[in-house]
Amino acid sequence: MSTVTTAFAEAPSGQREFPPFDRDTFESQLIWLILAYALLYWLMAKVGLPRIHQVLVERARNIDENLADADLFKRRAETSAAEDRRTLTAARSRAQSIIDDSSLKQAIATEESYRALDLRLHAQIKAADERIAKAKDAAMGDIGAVVADSASAIVERLWGSAPSRKTVSAVLSDMAKN
Repeated sequence: MSTVTTAFAEAPSGQREFPPFDRDTFESQLIWLILAYALLYWLMAKVGLPRIHQVLVERARNIDENLADADLFKRRAETSAAEDRRTLTAARSRAQSIIDDSSLKQAIATEESYRALDLRLHAQIKAADERIAKAKDAAMGDIGAVVADSASAIVERLWGSAPSRKTVSAVLSDMAKN
């Protein structure tokens, strides 16, 4: 079976040529093309494009509404933030005022405590000074007797006999004057 091929594609024997290339049906195909194009154009113009236009308009309206809502929420947030800052500033101011008042009260209480302690210590020091002065006076009064007894004991040891108390007192008072 050998077939001869030519440079042009030919329809197999017994068949007609490809319908779009058939010259007999070209006019009817052109008419149907124009009718189909017109019908599609009319459907797009009356049904498809208005729906697309409606969707685009609605989408633009939704976007505008969302932007307006976002702007409103932004303004509310800014107002709320400003109010929060004012509230925080007022709270800090009140806290600082409370701290200052507490510090002042504490300083006054501490100062009063120091004064009371100072007065108590001065009273104790004065009482101690008085006790020391009394003890010193008592010791000084007794020192004369101790010195007299010591001098009498020293003289007795050195000379073998104890001097009289009167003699020792006279000598000691003479020494105290000079």
